[in-house]
Amino acid sequence: HTAYTLEQKKDSILAAHAQNPSSMTDSLTAPSTDVHIAKAQTKRRDRRKEFSTRTAQNQQEPIEEEETATKYESDIRGSVQKKYAHVVNEPNIVLSYYTNSNTVRRTNYFHYTIDDYNRRHILPAPLYFTTQEVTLNADLINQHFEQIATLTNRINRAPTPILYIARAIEFALVQDYTSAIDDCTQAIIMDGSIAFAWFCRANWRYKLLEFQRASGELTKESSIEFEIMLRDYDYVTTLCPDFTFAYYNKANMLALSKNYDAAITHYSLAIHYDPDFAEAYFNRGLTYIYLDQVDKGIADLSKAGELGIYQAYNLITRFE
Repeated sequence: HTAYTLEQKKDSILAAHAQNPSSMTDSLTAPSTDVHIAKAQTKRRDRRKEFSTRTAQNQQEPIEEEETATKYESDIRGSVQKKYAHVVNEPNIVLSYYTNSNTVRRTNYFHYTIDDYNRRHILPAPLYFTTQEVTLNADLINQHFEQIATLTNRINRAPTPILYIARAIEFALVQDYTSAIDDCTQAIIMDGSIAFAWFCRANWRYKLLEFQRASGELTKESSIEFEIMLRDYDYVTTLCPDFTFAYYNKANMLALSKNYDAAITHYSLAIHYDPDFAEAYFNRGLTYIYLDQVDKGIADLSKAGELGIYQAYNLITRFE
């Protein structure tokens, strides 16, 4: 596999690039995308419920009447449209046991490959696609460290790709991205057909690069890491051509490195497979505007607004 080969040949590639460091490293100094943060609630007895998305959802009274729900959504739309919206991309889609529900956007946060694992209860809890990552409290962090110890014992006895992936997810939740990447690599070596392992490895590699950027630790090696990340997303879509989130995340990375034409191509692929992909329309709209194609940009922002990203209307007003 190309990404694996790149990883193995990293030293020789670095030597070849020594005289001409990649511009991708510099691109990581660009502003990071917005991330919505929510607090997870306290632990519950059932392990799958402990790590369930419900632990991170806002607890609100149910809206029973359709008219009330319509008014509620209308109030949200009106309130957000009036607020000053920052011109930043919507963040990457990630896989996690935790998410904040977003009932307004129409994006399909679902893929059959993940649903299959969730239905078989192979992992400690259901996995969900989300743009809204959650900050864990101390109790949940301790639980994930306990899970790491449990999974380590199981791996030592009888390693399997899924056990490595399960432990990788635990490492990522406690922000040990280096160990998460290593475990994902082990899973891929054992079974390269698990699409979401490649997807998660790419996401965590970007997280690690973000930390390095924030701490001023980016090196010429970081450009190779960036390239491996992009190729991991490519391998996801080779395995599953309709894996919209890989196209979208790669588009975000291409936009970050100012490769706007390629970013538009990948946003368009995501939209092809999910015509209601609100975040892809929003980010493609901004990318068109960066290319001075304002009419196309406004059309995409308008579509994003229709699909639930209401701050797009504020941007449209300003750009017009």
